[in-house]
Amino acid sequence: MSARELEARLAAATTIAREAGKLALEWWTGKRALGTTFKGRHDFLTQADGAVEVLVRERLAAAFPGDAFVGEEGGGAGGTSQWVVDPIDGTSNFATGVADWCVSIGYREVGIAKVGVIFAPVLGELYAARTGGGAFKNDARIAVMEPPTGGAILDIDWGNGISKADYFGLVGRVVDAGLDFRRAGSAALALARVAAGARHGYLQLWTKTWDAMAGVVIVREAGGVTNPFEDGVDLKQGNPILATTPGLGALVSRLSGIPLRA
Repeated sequence: MSARELEARLAAATTIAREAGKLALEWWTGKRALGTTFKGRHDFLTQADGAVEVLVRERLAAAFPGDAFVGEEGGGAGGTSQWVVDPIDGTSNFATGVADWCVSIGYREVGIAKVGVIFAPVLGELYAARTGGGAFKNDARIAVMEPPTGGAILDIDWGNGISKADYFGLVGRVVDAGLDFRRAGSAALALARVAAGARHGYLQLWTKTWDAMAGVVIVREAGGVTNPFEDGVDLKQGNPILATTPGLGALVSRLSGIPLRA
């Protein structure tokens, strides 16, 4: 696909993400009843998730009728040109009044992530990138930032597909190596912060494709390194995710056991 075609998808995804974020805010601000349920332990689901995904699906289908679509809530079909969407990433934060949630819209072509847009409406932050075009936060170019000596901070998330022993083992190795850590509760937003230099890396031993498809594009275009997250992945299953600065890549890969992208 040409740069012009990717740019068209980036522009459309940016507009749609803003509209989707505005819709989600209707639940966030209490204009609509949240209607919270659970898909599993600590796995929140709200009425907003489904409604936002429907909006994004409809807008993308109208703009690019030949593209396939996969969403967290409604699923979808595969294809060589495919949108991968998390309507509200960080639903637990969203449902409990924490501002760290976002709309995540990723696009991949022949299996490789090419476009990513992440919009955090409460924070007023929109991150966007397409392959070969650089990465931006609110229209300003961003880049990963190497940490000062002894000052590296990683986000390390946990999900229901990860055992406690594996998670705390990873955290222990990271701390023993002299790195600090946080837990964001939103993979997409954590990846965006790595791209913007607010964090130095992000790790999760297993996450769904829609949580990170947009973020890996943004990190790579901001000069960061990742694992081959989208390579050979079943869209409904997931993969480990690693994203970090180039200077920390080898260390974080060794600590996590997640190989870097060639």
